[in-house]
Amino acid sequence: MKITRRWLLISAFATSLARPALAANLAGEPFAVSDQDQNMIPIWFRKQIVDAKTAEPAGTVIVSPRHNYLYYILGNGKAVRFGIGTGKYGDWTGVTLVGRMEKWPTWTPTQDHLKRRPDLIKYIQGMPGGLDNPMGARAIYLYDNKGDTSYRIHGTDVAEHIGTKATAGCFAMLNADVIWLYDRVKLGTRVVVLKD
Repeated sequence: MKITRRWLLISAFATSLARPALAANLAGEPFAVSDQDQNMIPIWFRKQIVDAKTAEPAGTVIVSPRHNYLYYILGNGKAVRFGIGTGKYGDWTGVTLVGRMEKWPTWTPTQDHLKRRPDLIKYIQGMPGGLDNPMGARAIYLYDNKGDTSYRIHGTDVAEHIGTKATAGCFAMLNADVIWLYDRVKLGTRVVVLKD
């Protein structure tokens, strides 16, 4: 078949009319997690490898709440950077460790949640994991030398939260991204939340 300018134009036009491919759901998940949610956020908040000037060792997680980024340090001056949603309330910073990890975690409102939203009292015994649960597909619980900090790195399927101050204080990642991170961190992983 001879490829002509006319054929290229017709092909391009037909392609523009074609329906976009359906997003694939991640295998093995009990609830739908799209691998294409990243296409719903600005490109600068999508998962990407970036330069990282840090003395922190490979495997460390660094959170920059001010810039709405989370970095997974690869070493050799590189990191995987993710856009995140950060807290509307407070500006907690510090050095923590991963103290607990859960898949499709139960969510229980804190006393601060209940002060702001008394209607959440119906979940005082916990909301089971699932698509409506604000913790998303995974939760990585941050601990310091006093125990549970009440801060989490967790999933969300609300793409609009990425890059904004949308959470009650935790760090929200797209569900596919938090699954990626969850599969790489372990109990005891160092997590540094910057004041920046």
